[in-house]
Amino acid sequence: MRKLFAMFLVFLPLVYLTAAVRRPVFENFMNHTCGFCVQYEPNITQFINNHTDSLTVVRYHVNWPSSIDPFYLDNPTDNNGRKDYYGVGGVPDNYMDGQINVSYPPTPQALENAYIGAMSEPSYVEIILGGTIDLSTKEGTLNAQIIAEEEPGPGQYYLHIAAVSKNVPYSSGNFSSFSYPMRQMYPYYGGTAVDFSGVFPDTLEKNVNFQLDTTWWHYDENEIFFAVWLQSGVLPYRHIYQSSVIDISELEPVGVEENPNVVAGQTGFLNVYPNPAVNSARIVFSVPFSQETRIDIIDLSGRIVKNFTLNPSDEKEVDFVADLSDLSAGAYIVNIVSGEKVISGSLKITR
Repeated sequence: MRKLFAMFLVFLPLVYLTAAVRRPVFENFMNHTCGFCVQYEPNITQFINNHTDSLTVVRYHVNWPSSIDPFYLDNPTDNNGRKDYYGVGGVPDNYMDGQINVSYPPTPQALENAYIGAMSEPSYVEIILGGTIDLSTKEGTLNAQIIAEEEPGPGQYYLHIAAVSKNVPYSSGNFSSFSYPMRQMYPYYGGTAVDFSGVFPDTLEKNVNFQLDTTWWHYDENEIFFAVWLQSGVLPYRHIYQSSVIDISELEPVGVEENPNVVAGQTGFLNVYPNPAVNSARIVFSVPFSQETRIDIIDLSGRIVKNFTLNPSDEKEVDFVADLSDLSAGAYIVNIVSGEKVISGSLKITR
């Protein structure tokens, strides 16, 4: 009798971890009178420009050879904290993703090699940013959602947040302008501890409060963004596993209320929609006015970037379509001004 054997194949599902798109962090230490810093600045500028959309840049200022570097004087605590963390003893000094000390001098090839080395390492961490800002007080909360598909590497982990200016077009020392200076770190240069559960994938959220300081040297809110990165706290690794950035203009404005200058006993409202808007928005308002009325669109630095003038009217409600196609993406304030009467609201433009 022929024996029949049955063969059963069991197919088990395979789980593949998907690596996130790595965004390396380039940290540079400098001083406004440093001769070698000026000499190699063209190399660094070109390197940054080549990778603007895929690189997070933070530049710290130390107090030598000059002790009056304006960015150092604005914030010696955070600048010194990061300098000591890396053990910087001379400038310029450059680090890629914390662990790669870019060889000196920072030639174009040395910088590019460091970038290629960082990009060649897979990242299993993603950082998604959001948050709010009070347009009047310049304080707010940054929300960071950290998604880890697997253990990033040696921990303890720390989330670092830095307010950075993209460009400061003013001269000091040997420089005619400055790019990507660190303004302040939140809550401080040591960062915020991040404790994963140990079971992956894992998602954590961190909410960190911030306060912008309008006394910073040549403060310009339109140039400020937040650089955020997850870094190992286990020395000597200093390994950065992922980073992300978000502009101030991408934060949700809060704290905009009806202006107290609206005359007592008279009601008024202001609605803007769609909000966020793209190329146009309907501005619907009701505030008693019998004289010329102006709609002001104001950016976060307080500048009126666009306005519309309406003739006197007895209409109880005005429905006005505003052309916003020539304005940049970002957060704005909308003011309805009629004599001494003012009512305010917020507007966000996306592209």
